[in-house]
Amino acid sequence: GPAVVMLLLTVLLIGITIFLNCRSVRALHLQDEVDFKAEKYAITATLVTSYLFTWILWPVASLLTLSDQSFPSGLMIAGALLGHGQALVNPILYGWAWKHYFLEGKHEVTVKETS
Repeated sequence: GPAVVMLLLTVLLIGITIFLNCRSVRALHLQDEVDFKAEKYAITATLVTSYLFTWILWPVASLLTLSDQSFPSGLMIAGALLGHGQALVNPILYGWAWKHYFLEGKHEVTVKETS
């Protein structure tokens, strides 16, 4: 039922996210001359940690549902706090840190229309 779909989808997306972040860290590692390299590692690690703490409860809840067990006391409130907490943290991580350390100094590309 829905718990199986949620479990498969969540595990797949968590795996894809971890894979892409590992590729990002590897690409950063292979570059010799990078400004703020330590900060970029730290921001990427913080992004992955925040993501995992927030989404790890979905597979747990799906497994509990599939095994016909009740949720432990506090699991749902923990999920709510982590989910809404991520909504508070993301503007700092993406809006400030990512922009400051990864996008600062990048130039926008403009496309000229030709007729």
